[in-house]
Amino acid sequence: MKNLYFIRHGESTANIINLCGTADAMLTENGIVQAIDAGKSAKEDSLNFDIIISSPFPRALNTAKLVAHELNYDKEIELLDILKERWFGELEGKFLAEETGRTLDYYYANPLSIDDFPGVERLADLHKRAEAVISYAKARPEETVLLVSHAALARSILKVLKGIPYDKPIETIVNAKIIKLI
Repeated sequence: MKNLYFIRHGESTANIINLCGTADAMLTENGIVQAIDAGKSAKEDSLNFDIIISSPFPRALNTAKLVAHELNYDKEIELLDILKERWFGELEGKFLAEETGRTLDYYYANPLSIDDFPGVERLADLHKRAEAVISYAKARPEETVLLVSHAALARSILKVLKGIPYDKPIETIVNAKIIKLI
């Protein structure tokens, strides 16, 4: 593998109301348009993926399918559990601000701010999972790989690649924009 790309799923029903996690959140109408546009942009840029690997969560998998359709990608999309969103434990499916008294902006600026909630996947563990994702992708025989996943994992992947410690903030990843990682 020589070229590694990443796309965060399109806008989801959970995104627009700031719910934590929620494995079953679906794409909004806007999220569908975003994913289609991402596929069209990739096609205009002559991007062709030898393999698309996605989180099994519906918002990521549907994003992967929409991008694949725009690119006339006719292979199977591989599902990979380690691409799932961060597990939010007791915060899963709840409103972040109401449950924690902390806004999303606060969470982004203070990455460890929810590590103390019961059952939350610790950032150190998420960082290790990001390392595993990168190792898995690099070991693939395909030349060009697209990963489709979620914001928290995306930030951890970027931290690993940029050598940023897991407990430091990093910019958030916008929905449905394909970025080149390697």
